[in-house]
Amino acid sequence: MTLFCNKALFDKVGATIPNTYDELLDACKKLAQLDGAESVNAMLNGDLPFSEDGYKAAAEKVVELYNAGAFGKNPLEAGNDDANSAFITEKAAMRLMGSWFANQVYTDESATVNPENVVACKIPMITGKGNETDYCGGFVESFWVNKSTAYPEEAAKFAIYINEKMGKAAYETGSGQFNCWSS
Repeated sequence: MTLFCNKALFDKVGATIPNTYDELLDACKKLAQLDGAESVNAMLNGDLPFSEDGYKAAAEKVVELYNAGAFGKNPLEAGNDDANSAFITEKAAMRLMGSWFANQVYTDESATVNPENVVACKIPMITGKGNETDYCGGFVESFWVNKSTAYPEEAAKFAIYINEKMGKAAYETGSGQFNCWSS
């Protein structure tokens, strides 16, 4: 994932293209609009128990970014295409997206952003636990079932059902690739 930043909009509000989490938080406030990956992956694989501390700290950082305006007024109002459009039409100063987004910045006929103003940078790391080379993530479209749930079979069937319906809808509408696995 890459953090795309519009230099012109950052300059307009006196924000710095972020290299640290504090700079990211400061930029979010000005623009107004933790466990490391190793621990998270170990918890997801069942090798470590889920720890409230790491997740609580991560959730507090998300709340902090939300309160700073990082996700807009209501992150549930807009979808992926809306967020992409906001960036390429200079209505949003930052866009967290994969490298494939560069194609929209440089070739989309509806883009009004000046490509010379777009900076692609690393996502700033929160200081503390973890390492900048750690990786934690995967497909965005994921549904998980906690193995400790009271109804694991029903929950798994429901997750598979939703995956299949979303995958079919994504294919039929041409809105993107969607992968679905079950085991």
